[in-house]
Amino acid sequence: MSVPAAPEPGGPVATRPEDAEGFVGVLRRADFRMLWAAQVSSQLADKFLMFTLLVLVYALTGGSTGSSLLMVAYTLPSVLLSAPAGVYADRHDKRTLLLGTNVLRGGLILLIPLSQHLPYVQNRAWPLIVITLLFSAVGQVFAPAEAASLPFLVRREQIMTATSLFMTTAILSLVVG
Repeated sequence: MSVPAAPEPGGPVATRPEDAEGFVGVLRRADFRMLWAAQVSSQLADKFLMFTLLVLVYALTGGSTGSSLLMVAYTLPSVLLSAPAGVYADRHDKRTLLLGTNVLRGGLILLIPLSQHLPYVQNRAWPLIVITLLFSAVGQVFAPAEAASLPFLVRREQIMTATSLFMTTAILSLVVG
């Protein structure tokens, strides 16, 4: 019985032209491209939102304590909820979760200007911190639903490339935003 020879280092590995094209190959898939474009805009909006909230909370409190609390409110849900949110996302319809969480997050964002016009919370930082906490908590369901939908949008051979593109986008949004 003969063992097939391993490919030469640096030699061709891909079996289809799309596989060799990396990011371009996965971006040729319309459903993936739409999800990725939504991720790009969502990631950038998220980073600009956090920057704006940091500036607003700092202006309202006049110090860094409020800004620190805002960052804790943004980070705490990922520590506490990421595992159960991932399980929840695995057990439910991804499309419904993606749509529902985006609608909820959009509604929470609309509460930001509204909160600054209500009598008891006007010109206070705590409503913004609570909104941030809720926004981040809802995002903990969105992220695993988004990641779990990738295998339905690309071929098996493209999953690693698609995941890499999503991670690269997330990291670049941190730099840009």
